[in-house]
Amino acid sequence: MRANLNGPGLWPGFLLVTVGAGLLAREFGLLPAHVRVLDFWPLFVVLIGISVFLRARGALHVVLAVAFVAVGAILLAGNLGFLTFSVTRLWPVLLVLLGIGALFGGGRGRRPKFRHGTELPLRDDPCATALELKDASDQDRLNRQFTCAGAQLRIESQAWKGGEIGVTAGGVELDLRQARLDPEGAVLTLRVLMGGVDIRVPDTWNVQSEVVPLFGGTDDSTRSTQGVSTAPRLRITGTVTLGGVNIQN
Repeated sequence: MRANLNGPGLWPGFLLVTVGAGLLAREFGLLPAHVRVLDFWPLFVVLIGISVFLRARGALHVVLAVAFVAVGAILLAGNLGFLTFSVTRLWPVLLVLLGIGALFGGGRGRRPKFRHGTELPLRDDPCATALELKDASDQDRLNRQFTCAGAQLRIESQAWKGGEIGVTAGGVELDLRQARLDPEGAVLTLRVLMGGVDIRVPDTWNVQSEVVPLFGGTDDSTRSTQGVSTAPRLRITGTVTLGGVNIQN
């Protein structure tokens, strides 16, 4: 009987079996005692490679698939203690692979005519769509999700309350220099996976960064001395995995 490679329970089942087997091996002393469930995150990279391989159209996709599987396997081996050097520094390779796929994978086939703020289907790109968006908004709350996309957002609200931004394999530039915070302050939640967010704020704002990096990084270079201690505060929370968040004036 042939297995259904597109079945909805295949990949979750694969993850559960693999992680469960790894934790069982830890209990029997076959893996180091410090191994945690979080250490198995490179399995997602391996699954991306397998998925690309199963849908491969040409040699480029096969090479990308093998590269994803290899990088995921190396990262997993490092997390499980099989390698002596730090492999977490290799995570930018994933961005390079995604970039190669976007540059060359989407070059085949005819692209539809670009219109401002519209999605462009790319037949051979590992990402289903690509989005280039420039947008200005005076809304008091921002809630956006970007997948395999790039965006430049400018907020002009005079009572901004924050919101939530999700970025997967993409990049977002958020310009808040023309905005004012709500008197009670604002909370911006970031969910970044294999991407980056660049935030610019006015010199007079009080910014509190609480973003948790998971194999990523955050950089808050705002000049806090310019702000008044009693002024509204912008709290930036969330997580960044295999990516980066930069906050500056």
